This record gives sequence, structure tokens and C-alpha cells, in this order.
Amino acid sequence: MKKNWFKYGMLLTVFVVLSGCSATSGVSSETDSSKAAGRTIVDISGTEMEIPAIVESVADGAAWHHEHVITLGGGNKITATNVTANARPWMFKIAPKLANAAFAFDMSGTKINTEELLKADPDIVFMTLGVDSLAQATTLGIPVIQVTDGGTVEGLKEEIRLTGFVLGAEEYKSAQAYVKYLDERAALIASRVSDIKPEDKPTVLHIANLDPLAVDGTDNIINEWIKLAGGVNVVDFAGMNKEVSIEQVMQWDPDIIIIGRILSNTSTSGTTVSNSSIDQVFGNSNWSGLTAVKERRVYENADGVFSWDRRAAEFVLQFQWAAKLLYPELFSDIDMVKEIKYYFNTFAHYSISDEDAQKMLTGQAPDLHE
Repeated sequence: MKKNWFKYGMLLTVFVVLSGCSATSGVSSETDSSKAAGRTIVDISGTEMEIPAIVESVADGAAWHHEHVITLGGGNKITATNVTANARPWMFKIAPKLANAAFAFDMSGTKINTEELLKADPDIVFMTLGVDSLAQATTLGIPVIQVTDGGTVEGLKEEIRLTGFVLGAEEYKSAQAYVKYLDERAALIASRVSDIKPEDKPTVLHIANLDPLAVDGTDNIINEWIKLAGGVNVVDFAGMNKEVSIEQVMQWDPDIIIIGRILSNTSTSGTTVSNSSIDQVFGNSNWSGLTAVKERRVYENADGVFSWDRRAAEFVLQFQWAAKLLYPELFSDIDMVKEIKYYFNTFAHYSISDEDAQKMLTGQAPDLHE
């Protein structure tokens, strides 16, 4: 018996029981005849289950986790989903077969359409850890793998490794390459901002929502990319999407405001309506006294297959984008269009155009009718 170990704040043991199964890829080199033998894994919840040696069809009830599957080149394996093209158009651009997937979960992933799910006949089901519909899913005779974003950079990396391991040899290879790229780019950014004194670093407010006004605090991956990019999060309490008053924001008086993208505000026609968020800030006299507003340093976050600023494998693009935003001269050599193209070509095996890369940077949707 060979073992792979993954850590998500706890020890996750993956048992590989197939003879001839690689401990580095977790996938048998044998043909479909080995599929019935399967692999035994233990997911993040501690649940042990057997999954096929070769995974060809995936149901995913976690919208954010689709992005992990797609990033690793497994997007066209998704045969049951809870995502629509209007909500996440870039998913359908990068993984076009997603348009044929059964809509087997509600948008939140808390309810299952069992008829649609069984019709899709997936080899495995990915679901968010502890979601309400989990008990229902486990009665259908399909392996259910619980996943979580972990809320930290290390949690993200281990989630990527596990997802790649489950999907297959090529996807696991992409997962390993992704983690290496993330570590290398993070080290580059960190090396350049390491000598900047704390008092010289710009203060950053990351807004999760404008109405009601909600912000992102500490102890999460958003705080991690702000720090990594050389900024200081002005929010002094933990949590994400926490409601605050404009008076509190005035007290913080951030140097830079970044408006996040919990949900896509774009349409599949390739246009964007999300710039109204910046208009709301500049057009509201309550915000006019803020340093960030007076210096015109209010930005909307870039967007892609999922929201770059939270839960996304595109986090590796997020902290590079943020570093350029905070220190444009220090990171003038980083070309974000080139980084986006490298990212999708290398890991997702998708060739993205310069035009589409620029659309991601400005929060626009792709034209799915091209």
C-alpha cells in the first residue's frame, strides 16, 4: 500500500491500493480494466471512499471549485454543475463542454436534483465541506469528495494538489506545476517588497460589497494577498464580507480601495456593467473625503474563471496584479497579459488571446458567441 499525504490544517491521507499506481500521480497506468479496482482515498472530512482509477466524468456542486478543475485542464470532465454562463462566462469560454453539463445542483450547491445528477452518471462528485445536501448525495452510490478552499495560501495549494490527484495523471502534473509557479512568483514579489518599511507601505481596503457596505478583514486569503503584494489591510478585525459603516471607513482612511467581485457583473455578450461600482464611490459625497478617492486610487478587481480575489486558483495572478497596482514602478517588468496567457496555456492547456486576457484585467466577460 502506497500513501500520499496532504495537509489542510489537518492530516489527509490518500491510500493508493492499485498495484502499479504511481505515488506521485495517484493514477494507474493500466487501461479501463483497472477502473473497477479503483483507489481508496480519505478526503478532508476524514471520510474514506473508493474512487475509480480513471476519472472521466465529474459532478461539481461547488461553483468556486469548478475553477480549480478547469485550471488543471479537467474542465471538460465536468458533466454536472451548478454554474450558468451568465454567472461565470469565463468558465464556459475556457471549458466549452460545460455548456452540455446537467444542472444538477442549485446555485448555492445546497440542493441536489437527483434525477439530473444520476442522468449525468459521474464517476465522482465534488461538494463543499459540510454542505446541507451532503447526506442526500451520499445515498446515491457515487463517491462524494468534500473540498474546501482552506482560506489560506497553503490551503489553496493542498486543495489544488488533491483535486489534481483525484482527476488523473495529467491534472496532477498540472497541479504540481501550478504550486511551483505560485511559490516562485510569490517569492519574487516578496523579495522586492521586503525592504519597504511598514510605515511606507500603502494601506488597502478591500470592499466585498457596496450595498450594504461590507469589507474583508484578516485571517483569510484576501489579507494574505494584500500582505504579499506589499500592502497593509486597514481592517483590524477577522472575517470576510463583514458589514461596516461609512464612518468606520472614514476612520481607516485607506490609501487604496479595491472593490472585489464576489459575483460576476458581466454578461456573455462581452460587455461589463461593473464599472458602476467605481462610479458609486466617486459619485457619493460621503466618500469624497477619503485619501483613496481624492487621489483617484479606487479600483475594481480583475476577474476571470472565478473571482481572482477569493477562493481562486487565479490567486497567483491576483497578487501579481495587486503588486503592480500598489507599486507600478517596482513591478513595471511584470506584464499581466503575458502572465495570464502563460497561466492558462501551461495549466489549463488553453490558448487565450491578448484581447481576452485584457478583458479579464478590466473585468469584462468573453464573447461566448465567437
